[in-house]
This record gives sequence, structure tokens and C-alpha cells, in this order.
Amino acid sequence: MIPTLPLLITKGFNAPPTWSLLGFFLLFFAYQFITAATEELGWRGYLLPSLLEEKTPWKASLSIGLIWAVWHTPIILYVFYIQGLSVFQIIASFIGFIAGTIAMATVHTYYYIKTKNILFNMFIHAIANTLPMVAGMLVTSSYEIAVAVQVLLWGFVLFITQKNKDLFDTLQEL
Repeated sequence: MIPTLPLLITKGFNAPPTWSLLGFFLLFFAYQFITAATEELGWRGYLLPSLLEEKTPWKASLSIGLIWAVWHTPIILYVFYIQGLSVFQIIASFIGFIAGTIAMATVHTYYYIKTKNILFNMFIHAIANTLPMVAGMLVTSSYEIAVAVQVLLWGFVLFITQKNKDLFDTLQEL
């Protein structure tokens, strides 16, 4: 509900569509930052440091990615269902979602180890939630946006894990 406020407010003032979209984007990002911040306190503030005591960053990322996917399962399956997807499409999309949470967990692990800054993880989590949604609003198919984001995300994961093999394959002290 909160992200729709700019649209309601600007419509009353006959604002150009660009300003309505910009207002929506900014408020949606702020909302996402708040929700991402609460998740990041758990994922990177508590769970990641706990897992890194016994696991490599790669294994910790895999664990967090799977837990993260389970955490979001009810809302994700509901969103797929209300879009009218077939059972096959829901299953395929959910597998893609799980792969995406593992990739995002890996990116977050990398930045947390490099920066020791949970605030940065909150920011990239909010951006990752905001940009695909806004891009999906601007084009006809959010499915193509989701696939493109996954391909780019996994490309980045391959890049950082290959470039930082020692970081991902050895135990880390935080």
C-alpha cells in the first residue's frame, strides 16, 4: 500500500507520468530498504557470521540462499498463482527463484566479507527488489526481465567467485 501513495498524490495534482513513476520508484525503494534492512539483520547480521564459523563462504551462501527461498516460498508461490501460471510454469519459475536467492546470497556474502558493512547489503537488497519490479512496469513482459536479471546475476557470481577463489573456498574469520 505504501508505494502507491506517490501515484495517488500526484494524480490529484495532474503530475506528468514521469513524476508519478519517479515518485513511485523512490517510495517503493524506501519501502524495500526498510523491509530489506530487517531481513539483512537476520541474514547477514546473524546467520552469515554464525555459518562462517564452520563453513566456507560458498557453503554459507548456498545454505542462506536455500533458507531465504523457503522464507519467501508462500508469497512467491502466491504471486505465481495469481498471475495465472500453469503448474509447470510455477514449478519452473520457483526453481529459478531458488537459483536467484542462492546467487543473491553469494553476492551478499561477498560484499559482507569485503566491507564488513551490513548497511551496504541492505542497500543492494533493496535495489535488487526494486529495479526488476520497476523494469517490469516499463516493459510488457516481466518474465523476460526476470530471466535477464538471473543471467546477469549468475554471470556476476561466476566472475566474483572465480576472481576470489581463496575467499569463497576457505574458512573466513570475521
